[in-house]
Amino acid sequence: MWKTIAIYSLYAFLLSTYKTLPGVFYIRFYYEIAMGIIFPKFIKSLLINDYSEKSPFETSTSQTYNSPFECDAYCHKSNSTYFHELDISRARLMVSRLQKFFMFYQTESKTWPYVPLANIFVTFKKEIKPFQSYQVKHRILGWDRKWLFILSKFVSTGEKGEIIHAVCITKYVLKDGRKTISPKEALKFCGYQIEQYEEEAKRGVDLVKWFVDTGDVEALDI
Repeated sequence: MWKTIAIYSLYAFLLSTYKTLPGVFYIRFYYEIAMGIIFPKFIKSLLINDYSEKSPFETSTSQTYNSPFECDAYCHKSNSTYFHELDISRARLMVSRLQKFFMFYQTESKTWPYVPLANIFVTFKKEIKPFQSYQVKHRILGWDRKWLFILSKFVSTGEKGEIIHAVCITKYVLKDGRKTISPKEALKFCGYQIEQYEEEAKRGVDLVKWFVDTGDVEALDI
């Protein structure tokens, strides 16, 4: 009897921490890619046909929780695991905001365009406890001729409203092989009425202008 209880308890524990099981990160990540830009080739209801009335600044939200193996020695969400969650939820944001670009843009390299991560800044505000539920919210913050900036927040709901656990700024670049594609070109290709959003994009970039060029930091001795 006790052996059976122990076995089922182990199964329950492994299920509760499924996010850290081997290979699950890749399943979660490529699920977002498949749902956003692969399945829509065959399931037309998943296609976004009209971007003209959409804003590129709409928020994307993912709901999840802090599983046991994501915790560090202080028994709260380990700093390193924030980046795993960011990879997955940012993938959802990017394939939804730029679905048409990823699926139909004619690249010179004859492959799909891709989005390398150039930089990320994170400020940690409040711990996330074991099994605590939280949301990861993302939106495009702005763009310039080269960079696309994403604002992300890890939040939960408390007695007095929303609690912010971490705030992140991501700097992306859009690539066709070695060629850089400007974010404005990608957004226009999708069909966004980009001209009406230029001022908001500039305000977003102005907030993170310290993040645009990190050459001075790279030149520091170590």
